[in-house]
Parts: sequence; structure tokens; C-alpha cells
Amino acid sequence: MKDQGIDEMGLVRNDRRYLKTLHDVYSGGPAGKVVMSHSLGIAEETLESDIEPFLLSKGLILRLPSGRQLNTEGFKLCQTLSVNL
Repeated sequence: MKDQGIDEMGLVRNDRRYLKTLHDVYSGGPAGKVVMSHSLGIAEETLESDIEPFLLSKGLILRLPSGRQLNTEGFKLCQTLSVNL
């Protein structure tokens, strides 16, 4: 699966970009979906339908009224995460 860009957690490149952006640019959040969409150059609808549900199911982010935020596991992962841009 590595040759398809899927890491051992099942994350793909855009998942890793999302997490690293939330971590590096927004200090873990909260950050609104519009802000994340613009930062990543990914449509809001794509974030909500493709990226965020998987990250929520993995327990890496929280979706709060104030925006998206990394939880403890998300912060730990971002310390070692490689985006491979």
C-alpha cells in the first residue's frame, strides 16, 4: 500500500497534509472548515465528506463548534508525521 501513498495507519497524502496544516499552521486548532479549505486548496465539501470522517474515526481530530482541533493522539502523530509533498 505504500506505493499507493497509504501509510501504516491508512492515511493518504491529503489526510497527512490536513493534520500537518492543523498542527503547524494553526497550532492544533481550532480552525474553521473554510480556513482549512483555503489553506489546503481543497473544497470544503471534500474535507467534510472524504477527509474529516476518516480522521474522526481514527480519533485524531475533533469537530467542535469553534472549528477542527487535533486531540492528544493527533498531536502525538504530528510529531512524527511525514507529508511527503
